Amino acid sequence: MSLASLMNVLLDRHFVGKFGVRKPYFDRLKERKDSSDRRAKEDKVENLLLLKLHGSVNWMCETSELERVITGTGTEEKPYKIPSIWYSKKKVPKPDDKESPLIIPPLPVKPITSIEIFRWLWTRAYEYLHEAKELVVCGYSLPDTDRMALSLFSNFENQHLERVTVVDKDPAVLSKWRQLLRRKGIKKDARWSYCETFEEYTEQLELI
Repeated sequence: MSLASLMNVLLDRHFVGKFGVRKPYFDRLKERKDSSDRRAKEDKVENLLLLKLHGSVNWMCETSELERVITGTGTEEKPYKIPSIWYSKKKVPKPDDKESPLIIPPLPVKPITSIEIFRWLWTRAYEYLHEAKELVVCGYSLPDTDRMALSLFSNFENQHLERVTVVDKDPAVLSKWRQLLRRKGIKKDARWSYCETFEEYTEQLELI
């Protein structure tokens, strides 16, 4: 597994080990490829622990479905529903395998709104931002090319936000987030802090 793939699931193993597959991700994620599609009422998850907005290397689907996501060949008026998505902790498949990780690669235009699962995840993220009391931005500089993320962070309102922490090696990123989040609709007296490294951030947590 590559370093990028490892980072994509670094925290996941702890959540999955404690809560199982569905509660961290989403309740329609199958535990295995051959698992039933049926979902009991008690399996329904309201508050997800991990919102992976671009998918994950341990979410699997048929390769033909991933190709459909990437090429955007669907013509449906409604968002396209991928028939089967399942969890797998095996190594990443080879390019010619019939199974592929459901993760959106860097694309000029990401097909977020045209795929049901991603549209749903981004909607939940928007809802979470409305309710969050603390926001930690770790290693994300909010590039101008990421239009969906810019729209997400530019349009939510939150009167409950108490603290914002930016973790990034470039201190200029802090200023960028301040300009974006210090606006009408966001609680004005939220506390701001900056950490250069993740290690510095964890040390800060120990002092709180």
